[in-house]
Amino acid sequence: RKGAGHLIGAWLIECARGLALRRVQLEVIHGNDSARKLFESIGFKGFRDLVVLQRAPTAQLPPFTEVDSEPIHVHTCAKLLENYVLDASWVAEPRSILQTGGLTGFALPSGRGWLICCAALDQIEHIVVDPSASRDTARSLLCHLHTRFPAHITTVENIPADSRLVPLYQSLGYTVAFQRLE
Repeated sequence: RKGAGHLIGAWLIECARGLALRRVQLEVIHGNDSARKLFESIGFKGFRDLVVLQRAPTAQLPPFTEVDSEPIHVHTCAKLLENYVLDASWVAEPRSILQTGGLTGFALPSGRGWLICCAALDQIEHIVVDPSASRDTARSLLCHLHTRFPAHITTVENIPADSRLVPLYQSLGYTVAFQRLE
């Protein structure tokens, strides 16, 4: 608490300016008031609240009708992600998702919606649901994901707290692991 954080933060912002970066972004865990105050003191402003949701493999799905799906080729996944939400948090930006590995995706027939995620041995992360999908279609996609990967822990990172999908995720057994301020 001797001002080192303030000096380092100010220096990093100057470095960013020197590189002509347009934006410097960070997140702070809710409740870490000293970090939030430090960041505010060097010019950062809170932009939005984000939540990290997790779902255990043992979470039960509500009754649903199974749907047919078609796999999406990895190159098509990359193209869909290019047009993904412009204000995504850094972990949900296409570049971050594509670098994670394990990219998989599937679509419902007749162009009704798609879902892309990164699947590892026992975990699913970086879930992106077609932003134009209706709530019912998003629900079908997520239920299909969990029937396809029933033993996987699932994490949805940095979804805006006011997203229309948060209540849907919670209805499928996701819980808030923690919150961040971006």
